[in-house]
Amino acid sequence: MLKPKQKKCIEMLICGQYTQAQIAKELKISEQTICNWKKNEEFAAELTEDMRICIQNLAPKAIRTMEKLLNSDSDNVR
Repeated sequence: MLKPKQKKCIEMLICGQYTQAQIAKELKISEQTICNWKKNEEFAAELTEDMRICIQNLAPKAIRTMEKLLNSDSDNVR
């Protein structure tokens, strides 16, 4: 089972707004700790699954946006 800092790290990695250095500073850990966590099978599996869910949730919105852009009257937008 992942520790709270590991879960928070995954959340921050997926959000995409933070560098690894910023995450390490926020969680009061070293960047090397994050590197080590990424090598951990359980951590990596959780990160991959959470990313998959995030992408799956964003895909419909992205497709609708692309469809609107492709159907635009403006050649510059298309």
